[in-house]
Amino acid sequence: MFYLEYIQFYAEKYNVDPALICAIIKSESKFQKDAHSKAGAIGLMQLMPGTFNDLQKDRKDKEIMDEKNLEDPETNIDYGTYFLSQLIQKFGSEEVSIIAYNAGANRAEKWMSEENEQQGSITIEKIPYDETRKYAKQVIRDRKIYKNLYFSSKN
Repeated sequence: MFYLEYIQFYAEKYNVDPALICAIIKSESKFQKDAHSKAGAIGLMQLMPGTFNDLQKDRKDKEIMDEKNLEDPETNIDYGTYFLSQLIQKFGSEEVSIIAYNAGANRAEKWMSEENEQQGSITIEKIPYDETRKYAKQVIRDRKIYKNLYFSSKN
């Protein structure tokens, strides 16, 4: 599989399931390192330049890179996985983190408060955006596939 070495390295570094990283990359860019979205997201994990800048500040990186570096697979997987790990820590749920990765943390928080579930979560079926609902279902389905194909021996 493409970029497996980077995926495994950063999955371990940030304590994120490598199958989840693979599923997000597939949904975000179909493993195209030079992918650019209409909204301005860049690279394999489709990070926005502003998010990239915030993540560099958050990590207190000594040398700040510009957005062109997001086209580098290792840099993109590093920061994308770090971002995902931050969402998982914030929400305490991989499922909500997937939703937030696609729709944004503020929207995910809003939907959670509107649904007002006891677990402080939101069910995929109740996501008001079709695109995000489909995205979350796809990532969860693909994660299972990647886990079985590449990571099942590590369970």
